[in-house]
Amino acid sequence: MLAKIQEIINKNSDVKTLLEKIEPGTFGLSYVKSYESIIDFFNDIDLNENSLIQGAHMVYGWMPTILNITKHDLDKQNVLLSLEKMRKEIDKANLNVIRKFMNNSNVGASKLLHFMYPEKYPIWDSKICEIITGKSHHQKVQNAPNYINYCEAVQKLINELPENLKNFKKEFEEIFEYKISNVRATELMLFLSAD
Repeated sequence: MLAKIQEIINKNSDVKTLLEKIEPGTFGLSYVKSYESIIDFFNDIDLNENSLIQGAHMVYGWMPTILNITKHDLDKQNVLLSLEKMRKEIDKANLNVIRKFMNNSNVGASKLLHFMYPEKYPIWDSKICEIITGKSHHQKVQNAPNYINYCEAVQKLINELPENLKNFKKEFEEIFEYKISNVRATELMLFLSAD
């Protein structure tokens, strides 16, 4: 997976063209501007059951479905414990606890993890899955090992950040006037490359 991500990053040396996709694109400027506010929320809170639900709903504001928390969902204390464990390292069992809480969605879990730990976890969705694996069907996107492999590959990639990814990050920060993590820059570059 790392080789495929490196290939995509290296192929996209025209940073300006990629960044131009943001404003007229389907997710637009609102998507990019709201990112910073959601990051700020997670930076400024003490995570508890109440802020977990608030943050989860913010994350789902980025998705076409509403977060549905029901009685049969996992105990929120268990979710909080799994989120705390994921601060240190990715783990399939804890990822599954978070996924169940987030509408049984790896996409939702990845977004919650990203906003909580933007230096560690990239966002995962069907576009990223397809550009990396060649397929985006539900089973591939929902496959926990695929997301775990993606996280590990992104971490290896950012250890020696490719030059055009550095340029992408720098240009993004100049245009939109806020800082992003190397993980976010990688994920966003992959997302924009998928169009």
